Amino acid sequence: MSITLIIDKNRVFDGLIQLKEIAMDSNKPELQLAAVKAVRKVLCAEGNTNISEVIQSDMLPVLVECLNNHNHTMLQFEAAWALLNIASGTSDQTNQVVAAGAVPLFLQLLNSPAANVREQAVWALGNIIGDGPMLRDFVIKHGVVQPLLSFIKPDIPISFLRNVTWVIVNLCRNKDPPPPAATIHEILPALNVLIHHTDTNILVDTVWAISYLTDGGNEQIQMVIESGVVPKLIPLLGNSEVKVQTAALRAVGNIVTGSDEQTQVVLNLGALSYIAPLISHPEMSVRKDAAWFLSSIVGGNQSHVQTIIDSGLVPHIIENLGGDSLEKLSIVVACLVRFELNATQTMTAEIMDQISNY
Repeated sequence: MSITLIIDKNRVFDGLIQLKEIAMDSNKPELQLAAVKAVRKVLCAEGNTNISEVIQSDMLPVLVECLNNHNHTMLQFEAAWALLNIASGTSDQTNQVVAAGAVPLFLQLLNSPAANVREQAVWALGNIIGDGPMLRDFVIKHGVVQPLLSFIKPDIPISFLRNVTWVIVNLCRNKDPPPPAATIHEILPALNVLIHHTDTNILVDTVWAISYLTDGGNEQIQMVIESGVVPKLIPLLGNSEVKVQTAALRAVGNIVTGSDEQTQVVLNLGALSYIAPLISHPEMSVRKDAAWFLSSIVGGNQSHVQTIIDSGLVPHIIENLGGDSLEKLSIVVACLVRFELNATQTMTAEIMDQISNY
């Protein structure tokens, strides 16, 4: 038997009150499922304008309790979907989902025998984690990392792996404060696997995760280097997808803001051989990031300045002075000023010789 319940769009709150009473009655599972499904459809309406009314109707505790009904996976699925939609609202609405006790139950659902329930749980946890560092760390403390990483297997459906990778990105995002060091160490082996993936969406998210980690200071940069992922990252500067190039350039650019030794790792891996096309890339944002990357390197020691000169990139830098935003122009100028400050007289002569012969 299938039951459909519909809420009058002009009397949403009144309808939600009635649905709440039905959804609380686990003795009538068909009606209970229909009520929760009706609430989910209200939340899926364009613009999610009904989230506040669902919360005000005191439906949240009812939906959370439905997650706990392990004898009714369709009910869990619909309740998880409804809560996912609420958690995708404002920060306050996301926090109310957490306050209602949803996180431990979502974590339990990661072990559900039903694939669609597992996927909804992952998606909901990703929304909660993505709210900011406070909820991110709250979910981490409840033990999300290992169950999440356990999904990364050869037979995982691509759509599910995309969601898992997106949640990993959210775990790595935010640096004030950054994720716990133990969490970073747990995640890096997974990123070493995912960086080989052929799916563009998964690859882009993987590289952005690395970028966020390398934006957290020298200690996190060192963790990333010691994980062994940087040799796999550098060739992505030459990837055919601009989205991949952009993320890789940002990650590598973050590494060269670190110590001279950390910058040397990037140089030793041949990163400069990919930079000339990026300086003249059709996308302005890529050109700007390439200029920022070089500016960070020439701000280091004289050995790094000499490496840039030997690469023959200086004429390319000067050639691209014009035609861009003031922000990008200022980065290029800063790069040239750093050359002047850090270069010896011999280096300066080499630079002038390269320019005159270009």
